Amino acid sequence: MSLTENFDLDAKEGRFMFTVLAAASEYELELRAECQAEGIEAAKRREVRSLRRCQRGGQHAPEAWEFG
Repeated sequence: MSLTENFDLDAKEGRFMFTVLAAASEYELELRAECQAEGIEAAKRREVRSLRRCQRGGQHAPEAWEFG
């Protein structure tokens, strides 16, 4: 079974695979929310009012962020 194949939810393997992927997705969602909350709290402690992305070609480097 691979991710490019359909899951047969009537089979035990398909239900297992679906459950594992759903659990991993939920875990990632909770981690992301936790990290976001920690980032917001850290920004509040530093008294950063807003953090927005520069329009410099979608760079992800720290220097591509504007504080203001």
